[in-house]
Amino acid sequence: MEPQIDSQMLAEVTDVKNSYGRAMLAATFFDDFYDSFLASSPSIKPMFANTDLKKQKGLLREGITFLLMFAADSPTGKRKVDALASTHSRAGFAVKPEMYQFWVDSLVKVVKKHDASFVPGLDGKWRRVLEKGISRMKQGY
Repeated sequence: MEPQIDSQMLAEVTDVKNSYGRAMLAATFFDDFYDSFLASSPSIKPMFANTDLKKQKGLLREGITFLLMFAADSPTGKRKVDALASTHSRAGFAVKPEMYQFWVDSLVKVVKKHDASFVPGLDGKWRRVLEKGISRMKQGY
């Protein structure tokens, strides 16, 4: 049996969910994310050459939600992150483990831009919460 989520992580997940909710209110949130992410490394943009970015933005919204659910020990979140790990694995989109840092950095940067209530320390909470699911995805590579 896996350990239960501790109260500190649960509080951090709540803070991150609230931050995400505020940031997503910006009409350009997902566009700004992809602008930042695609420019973050020369290896990223070619991976999206044949991607329908409108559809991808919806998938991004879902993926972030699943990562937050995973961090809160949701069984659904675990299933969804495991499915993401599979599609992003060597046999899928072949997202190398080191590439996730570009994704996390871009996301935190854009959340910080669009969350008017972003305070010192929230950056670290975002990174810790996301790392739980990202670590699982890296293991699936």
